[in-house]
Amino acid sequence: MTPVAAITAAYLDRWDEAFAVMGAAANDGDDYARAQLDVLSGDLDTLLQPPKMERIHDSSSVFVCRGFAPPAICDWLIQRAQPRLRPALVHNAKLGRLEEDSSRTNTTSVIEVDMINAVMQERAARLTRVPKVQHEPPTISPMKSAKSSTIITTTSTRISRVR
Repeated sequence: MTPVAAITAAYLDRWDEAFAVMGAAANDGDDYARAQLDVLSGDLDTLLQPPKMERIHDSSSVFVCRGFAPPAICDWLIQRAQPRLRPALVHNAKLGRLEEDSSRTNTTSVIEVDMINAVMQERAARLTRVPKVQHEPPTISPMKSAKSSTIITTTSTRISRVR
């Protein structure tokens, strides 16, 4: 489990402190902290800064952000989500609750908050200019498309991993 102090520091934009806490945990033998640091290796400023958005349609506000999730992060998110996948729920307005619907075939997974998710939420916040406090909890929803083997959705941002 990621040290709470590291997650707290990350969500307060104290990134040097967050990574110092993670480093200390890894040095103390925390394999989960070490694995996250291995995925998040590299320059911190580069890690937190998402690629620029490209407009893909002239007459509407449709954009793409190629490389939003670096391959190692995308692989981490997919690996963490797969064992937690459950049928996606829909809102039953008549009963006022979420429930399974046999007409839906997609799955979803709420994944634990860790430093990888904190970094991805920071990238999404910088890209969209929407503060992290307004983000939804990280979820993964695999779907198939002709161009990508997996599309995952997290914090209302779509991430594609082409295999």
